[in-house]
Amino acid sequence: MVRDRLVAADFLLDGQLDRHAWLTRQELGRRVCVIHVVEADSARWARRIAFRDLLRRDAGARAEYLRIKRAAEAETSNCDEYTQAKTATVDRLLREGQT
Repeated sequence: MVRDRLVAADFLLDGQLDRHAWLTRQELGRRVCVIHVVEADSARWARRIAFRDLLRRDAGARAEYLRIKRAAEAETSNCDEYTQAKTATVDRLLREGQT
């Protein structure tokens, strides 16, 4: 399994839900990257691919998401809060991107 190979390569398993795991790499006690492992063809996969494609084609969505990410990073103290701070914007951008 990909998750297990990443753990063997010194990534830390930060969390896991049904068919979804996220791992981080740390340097000097600071998280420097996050990898999400999601089951292909699952609903989580489809949502992530749709969002990726939206950001690739829509400069306005990219700019807004970057602004929200930076604000979330500055205003939150952990990964869960950071994710929650972005969720409403991601949901809205996906809805608007489908019209």
